[in-house]
Amino acid sequence: MRTINQIIIHCSATPPDMDIGMLEINEWHLDRGWSGIGYHWVIRRDGTLERGRNEKNQGAHVRGHNKNSIGICLVGGKGSKHNDYASDHYNPAQLGTLLELINTKMHEYPDVTIHGHNEFSSKACPGFNVSDWWGPVKPAASEMANTSDVFDTCMREIKSIQLQLATVHNRLLDEQHRRG
Repeated sequence: MRTINQIIIHCSATPPDMDIGMLEINEWHLDRGWSGIGYHWVIRRDGTLERGRNEKNQGAHVRGHNKNSIGICLVGGKGSKHNDYASDHYNPAQLGTLLELINTKMHEYPDVTIHGHNEFSSKACPGFNVSDWWGPVKPAASEMANTSDVFDTCMREIKSIQLQLATVHNRLLDEQHRRG
């Protein structure tokens, strides 16, 4: 069994209107001559979580850090910079799923640390400073990870808020299209 001590967050470097997932990324990685998708998890634009490479197997997502890490890819992030805000490139559904996944992994791997690909590479990926994003939510996330009932309740609330935000967002887009 692998020892997991890092979660590393990535982006697909795709535009916001490009809805891709694990299958497309798998094809890209096969085209590069890899054995398949290098990430363990992919979070689509609608917040759907898709399994990539099995966590029992070493990933292929950060040179020198694959042995003991889990790679999570957020779809989007094209044109991002390392010091952008997460909300500049990812929507509430994606960030909510990311938080939920990190909390789940904190249960499985209590000593895990959270990082962005840009901490280990000169790339902007995932398009925001993960330490700045994670710092304020870590205490709440740690508390939720230790209290599954509270975690479940909070996640239901987050999902409800995400749905409300998506509905408002779609209404605003519809209104923009009507106005031309």
